[in-house]
Amino acid sequence: MSPDPRRKVGLVAVASTVAMLTACGTAADLAGSEPDEPRPTQSPTADPAPTADPPPVDLSGAESDPVDDPYYPQNGEPYFDALRYQLDLDWDPGSTVLEGKADITFRVTEPRDEIMLDFAEPLKITGATLDGAEVGTTETGENLTVTTPGLAPDDQHTLTLSYQGTPQPVRAAGNRGDLLNVGWTIEPDGSVWTMQEPWGAYTWYPVNDHPSDKAFYDATITATDGMIGIFNGQLQGETTESDATTTQWHLGAPAAPYLITIAIGHYTRESDEGPGELPMTYWIPEGEESVMSTLDESPEMVAWLEDLLGDYPFSQLGTVVVPADSAMETQTLVTMGDSVFQADEATLRGALLHEYAHQWYGDLVTPDNWPDLWLNEGFAMYIQLLWADSVGLWDYDTKIAEWTALDGQMRADYGPPGAYFEDEFASSNVYYSGALMLDQIRDTIGDEAFFDALKAWPAEHEFGNANREDYITWLSDRTGTDLRPLIEKWLNSPTTP
Repeated sequence: MSPDPRRKVGLVAVASTVAMLTACGTAADLAGSEPDEPRPTQSPTADPAPTADPPPVDLSGAESDPVDDPYYPQNGEPYFDALRYQLDLDWDPGSTVLEGKADITFRVTEPRDEIMLDFAEPLKITGATLDGAEVGTTETGENLTVTTPGLAPDDQHTLTLSYQGTPQPVRAAGNRGDLLNVGWTIEPDGSVWTMQEPWGAYTWYPVNDHPSDKAFYDATITATDGMIGIFNGQLQGETTESDATTTQWHLGAPAAPYLITIAIGHYTRESDEGPGELPMTYWIPEGEESVMSTLDESPEMVAWLEDLLGDYPFSQLGTVVVPADSAMETQTLVTMGDSVFQADEATLRGALLHEYAHQWYGDLVTPDNWPDLWLNEGFAMYIQLLWADSVGLWDYDTKIAEWTALDGQMRADYGPPGAYFEDEFASSNVYYSGALMLDQIRDTIGDEAFFDALKAWPAEHEFGNANREDYITWLSDRTGTDLRPLIEKWLNSPTTP
């Protein structure tokens, strides 16, 4: 996400400083298809020769080490490791009823006689099997408990859950005016959009809703009334019968649940090409074609980011525009609220660049806990500053001075960037204070070492999760400088270091 421009930090200057918007049939079978990501060891692979019994799909690239979140332990289970979600979603815009089926391939990291997933009311389970055998389920609030036979650590299983209901969004973790609710959001015409950080995926499918548990995704979406379903990754098929359109999608690199997006509505599709023939697609609501004047800059933005951060890490990229006030770095398909396109040039172009920068910092490498949100937002904010300075929208030194003047007020209002108040998720401190810390690191180790590390971190931790201890140790070892005192003070101090 990009920072919320509506949050004030007590100074008149913030109106110009914090002027950015925020800124994540059956399912397609991976077996027998070529991996669509550039690193086959990280994506599902299969023998291309047809066989009567296809070999098992390799899901090892999605093996995670889930953790119990220190801020929001009510979401996610540390013993449950989802490897792949295959979602079959049938949406009726008229009745606003979702008929869903989720095939979840998973492993557990400890012996279990039951497992728990995040799954929100008012959705109801209508059927459940584990490896083909019926199992019992219990739904309590936002918790779905599945009674299982004894499960041994590391064995793979497939849980199939059928469900239905009218999904509803839930309260966000913070107080940002541009995103007070998260999850499945229904518009008056029955169209749908989602943003779901730090949670919200569980409002429309059963999921281990935590950033430390990445998984592969396939989705089949059927919608009526001339609407089309849009999802992360590669569009693998589209059919229309009468007024029902079915799309099939495959996300070939593991993703955290908050980085998944779905939009259903009346959309037009614009195709583009980025650096190295990168396929790019923009999904535009009918009647809002004017947004293309901004989206047309996307290939140039990606080329600039590649020069700074290395090759774009996934096999496709795009943007879907939804009726929202915020923006989100959803993996391979950035979700942009249409209100963002009404902002001034620096805010709008900066927000789009910010979300593209997250594909490296946040999507390719994802924090394994929410107190380390700065690993996403501090970096994306700093990269946005570098870009805005390079194209003449901002002056680097001026912005650093403005943010420094605001830092103490942000820490007082929202907490330190690495220990923010739990009800102030994604407030301006994690963005600007995090970016200021990177400016301090750059001054300490010099430009050559700093920009080398900026490019190397995502490349060396690709498709995985990390936390502050990982980053501090890695950066100190790489630069030969003990940066722990600087980083820990900047992350934890209640006042400006």
